[in-house]
Amino acid sequence: MLFGAKKVEEEDKGIPVSQVLTMKSQGYNNQQIVSYLKSQGYSLTQIRDALTQAEIKGSVAPPIQPMMEQPPEEAVNLEGAESIPEIPPLPDMNLEAVPPIPELEKPTNEIPPLEVPPPPKPSESAPTSTEGVNVEQVVDELQRIIEGIIEDKWKTVEEKLAGLEAWKAKLEEKVKNLSDQVNASNLRIDDLSKSLIGKSESYQKTLEDVNTEMMAVEKIMGKLIPSLSEEIKSLRDIVEKMKK
Repeated sequence: MLFGAKKVEEEDKGIPVSQVLTMKSQGYNNQQIVSYLKSQGYSLTQIRDALTQAEIKGSVAPPIQPMMEQPPEEAVNLEGAESIPEIPPLPDMNLEAVPPIPELEKPTNEIPPLEVPPPPKPSESAPTSTEGVNVEQVVDELQRIIEGIIEDKWKTVEEKLAGLEAWKAKLEEKVKNLSDQVNASNLRIDDLSKSLIGKSESYQKTLEDVNTEMMAVEKIMGKLIPSLSEEIKSLRDIVEKMKK
């Protein structure tokens, strides 16, 4: 996923072998060739393959006399090529003024094509390198760094999620305790209400019993009072007769 877009772009532009051969014949060193091709939009993989194939063809093809004395070839540092500043043009040449590079003409004496085996897949062979720089190791190192960053971020997210889970557990426990207290309060209120209702019923029954007894006493007194009045009257008559 990380390098898919680069592979598609490489297939569209092709490998600039002819440009590398032409620039080498004009006296440019590898560092200048890399800078120029990078400015033309080629990737590090294309430039690496172009330099490798140019070396193979240069060792087979007849030597071409350079137009100027070539300085000692500098080691190409593909690993740091992304951050290499543009090299100022040499006093006697201007890279921007270089006309379009024509295709190299085939030599008069045709040389039978070399059967160069296709480059092995990265999974089947050791990483290839160009002039001491191991591109596969650079890619592996970048992947390792990216995976380390992702792992650190994921650990931070997991720690935050663990803290959130602990806070959620505490909140649920508090809610459960509060619910238990409310239920206990409801039970107490129910018991008190039942007790009050029972006592009121008992008081009402007692009042009814007292009322019944009062009515019975009233009936008895109603029967006794007339007879007591007659007896009192008769006793009064007797007392008066005795006084006479």
